[in-house]
Amino acid sequence: MAKKSIAYIGIESSDPRVENINFSDKHSILDFETVVVDPSQLLRTFSSVGDLSNGNPLYRGAVAEEILDSIRRRNAELKEFVGLGRNLVVLAGRAKTFSLERGGSYVGFSSEQVLPDLLRLKVDERHGRNIQLAANNLFNSNFEKLVDCLSYKGSLSNFSGEPLLFIKDTNLPVGGLISLPKSKVIVFPFLDMAVPRGQWVESDRRLLDSILGFFETLRAKPVEISRPEWVDDLHFPTEVPLIERRILLIKSKEALEEELGTLGQEIEELQDYKLLLFGTGEALHQKVIQVLNELGIESKAGANRVRGDIVMSFSGVRGVAEVKGKKGTASEGDARQLDAWSNDFYFENEFSPKGILIINAFNETPYGERIDSAFPDAVIKYSTRREHCLITSAQLLNIWLCRQQDVLRADAAVARIFQTNGVFVGFEKIGVFE
Repeated sequence: MAKKSIAYIGIESSDPRVENINFSDKHSILDFETVVVDPSQLLRTFSSVGDLSNGNPLYRGAVAEEILDSIRRRNAELKEFVGLGRNLVVLAGRAKTFSLERGGSYVGFSSEQVLPDLLRLKVDERHGRNIQLAANNLFNSNFEKLVDCLSYKGSLSNFSGEPLLFIKDTNLPVGGLISLPKSKVIVFPFLDMAVPRGQWVESDRRLLDSILGFFETLRAKPVEISRPEWVDDLHFPTEVPLIERRILLIKSKEALEEELGTLGQEIEELQDYKLLLFGTGEALHQKVIQVLNELGIESKAGANRVRGDIVMSFSGVRGVAEVKGKKGTASEGDARQLDAWSNDFYFENEFSPKGILIINAFNETPYGERIDSAFPDAVIKYSTRREHCLITSAQLLNIWLCRQQDVLRADAAVARIFQTNGVFVGFEKIGVFE
């Protein structure tokens, strides 16, 4: 069987010239001369464990690691692919967002991250079939007979390339050409799937013929005469300041990119702390332990992993905590569970610890819409009699935020946690440290 030189990734072609592969396949795209890729289909071979409250499908465990590996591997391959001057077509659909569970936290991703930065598109979701070509360009001779076979799933916003296909009678581009140092990349809409099978197969063949014909037309341009090396060392008087200015801009760009990278990392690290506003289960448990330690409370997971308990020490005072993420308020059962955990600690260590119930109440309600108390009267009455402190994970987060600006105020709040019997008062509103 003859080796195929064309690959479709994320979509399928019936054309015998095409090798159909998925993002997760180990087959390298560097084997091919022409690649057509649909980034929105990154997840087609993976099964999620459900959806988060923001609608993102969630992937965890080995599946999450395989998705991340696919993104990194295909991104690096595509970058090398266009660097080799190969033929690339990117189908312009709206990116799919999703979340991966990593290190106990949910990390957001987008299917467009499979593309190198220079090829990432901003697509405004729109659907339709009425497409027209831009007037008078090299593109038309290869694609004018194909327009009636296409449909679009979005228009390109702030497109940095040359727009060549538009929604009919508008200036909204749905396709175009991106010029890179060593290659041209076609950004293209999709074949219309709402047609009989036989018609789609013919359209599929014509699309591939048009793509190959266009790239062949590009390669047929006149051969340029290369400059000898000595020319680069000869500078016109007006050229020197331009070169010097360019050098300064390159240095500024490198410094700016480094600063942007650092800022991005810092923002991502801060975003992780927002788990205290929506998290539950083991992810919330581990993040609370981290925050407690950063507040100066020596903390670690207790021996009973079913409970999600924590043992802690602060200024010579030993304590135990129960952590819960709830759709609603804390329950008397949560308070009783903390009480049982405190009693277990007493029997094992022969002294009573300070009991602390940490609740992420209303964790599926937007933070600004949480107006009810996290602790019902029955819970307050029960816990106050047992000298337990009741505090929300949002209050704990706010104390942590306070510590970034006012260490003494935050330390005083931490000390007050161990002195409070009943509801911990203050630090209820994010950014208000009182």
